Amino acid sequence: TVIVDWDNDIYGGVTIDWGDGESEIFNAAEGSVSHTYAAPGEYVIRVTATDHPERTVTIPVSIGP
Repeated sequence: TVIVDWDNDIYGGVTIDWGDGESEIFNAAEGSVSHTYAAPGEYVIRVTATDHPERTVTIPVSIGP
């Protein structure tokens, strides 16, 4: 399980692409959410401001057995 916290200030909500084919949209400018991966592996999480697509953060994660 991975937890992502965000505070997007004036840029509003975010879209989180979990890197495993799943993504979620959150309308809140700040928050916290967890995601459980079905299988071990290397994933890249991409968090993008919904109203400002150039405001993006990527986070590589390694999920072990």
